Amino acid sequence: MDISVALCTYNGEPHLAEQLASLTSQTLPPTELIICDDGSRDETVEIANQFAASAPFAVKVLRNETNLGVAGNFTCATRNCSGEFVAFCDQDDVWLPHKLERLMQALRARPDATVVFSDAQRVTHELQPMPGSLWETLPMPTSVSRGGPLFPHLLKRSLVTGATMLVNREAAMRLLPPGEFWLHDEWLALFAAAAGQIVAVAEPLIQYRQHPGQQVGSRRLSLWDQFQIARQQAPTMARVYCTRWNAVVKALEASSHLNWPESSITLLQDCHAHWQRRAAAIKHGRIATARTAIGELFSGRYERYALGWKSVLADLILS
Repeated sequence: MDISVALCTYNGEPHLAEQLASLTSQTLPPTELIICDDGSRDETVEIANQFAASAPFAVKVLRNETNLGVAGNFTCATRNCSGEFVAFCDQDDVWLPHKLERLMQALRARPDATVVFSDAQRVTHELQPMPGSLWETLPMPTSVSRGGPLFPHLLKRSLVTGATMLVNREAAMRLLPPGEFWLHDEWLALFAAAAGQIVAVAEPLIQYRQHPGQQVGSRRLSLWDQFQIARQQAPTMARVYCTRWNAVVKALEASSHLNWPESSITLLQDCHAHWQRRAAAIKHGRIATARTAIGELFSGRYERYALGWKSVLADLILS
């Protein structure tokens, strides 16, 4: 089974060489490495080209003519892969030697699966261990780490990190690019989970570097930090999430190849309706928002599809 690695870069000079070195140490080597650069202004592309000249597997270095952003860059990289499976790769992490081998073992055990993902070690920019793994920090529901359903939890928040994923390329290309306001990894994970075609490997397989320059991370936030983020996002959050879930509904309606069970479709519709009601109420003022919040709270939807009381207070006070 051929494995392509899709590595996306943008000003990745400080850590890229370490990540590339970890790819050459895999016990199950990839067939090829596709590097898509999104307009770096440092030595990233030079480092990539130097690696390509001596790598033990095929390497293709591509440069985007315009900046595509994270989701667009990973979509571009995936389109240029030729392997049956694609492993997403961030520029600043380090893969443990058995990462690809362990993920492939998990896929072989579940031939129907299209996505497999793992836990990760959290490390500093100098690769020093940090307290708690990625799953412990999120936190990942215990039921999921033991093989239980993931889809209901993804209706509440993103839990799957692209840097730990291995995906079936054909299945991924039927779904990419992701819908508006979605990242590539959460989009693919959601559709795979809805169909019961995702596998969680409860084992850290990468060193997931935490540093100020990264676009997505797992830093523990103080209550004050959480409040500041909520204050910034609250005015537009309901509209954004309506758009997100509307994109999922449209993709499901337009795709004859998707095989979602009725239970997943019902949950999606309920989640979508929850955000539609919240957005409509906020548009009509605080009295309408309060009435809607009470109904959604007692129905349990704030808990199922948002952050419970935190989201209620954000709607009532910050929106």
